[in-house]
Amino acid sequence: MNQENQIKGIILTRDMELFQLFETVGKGVDLVFEYESSITDFLIKIQDNGYSAIGFDCTYLEKENLKWIKIIRRLRPKLPMIVISTDLDENIGGEIYETGTFFFQQRPVDGGILADVLAGVMTAISANTFV
Repeated sequence: MNQENQIKGIILTRDMELFQLFETVGKGVDLVFEYESSITDFLIKIQDNGYSAIGFDCTYLEKENLKWIKIIRRLRPKLPMIVISTDLDENIGGEIYETGTFFFQQRPVDGGILADVLAGVMTAISANTFV
């Protein structure tokens, strides 16, 4: 697939191992990921229509995660969003799902599960379910 026609995703994280996992697994389903470590820059970037999927690592924003997820959903309500967390209580986890999250995964992230999730994202994109 040439660069112009690439299906792109972006993940908010400071964890390079997590990004590399998304990058590697994404390539297997023709989904090219890039990352951003700043929430401000991430919000600016996702306003660009060039992204077809969003990853959100809750690790660094602590108690503000739900607030940021809701803002992201207002900006891009139809994009499939994968949320990664270390440990959230079930009430917050339920609220995250209510925002329209495509998949919620607690750490450690399993590459096989991520591959299935990203394949599902690509199926949803192909079927025009989200985008």
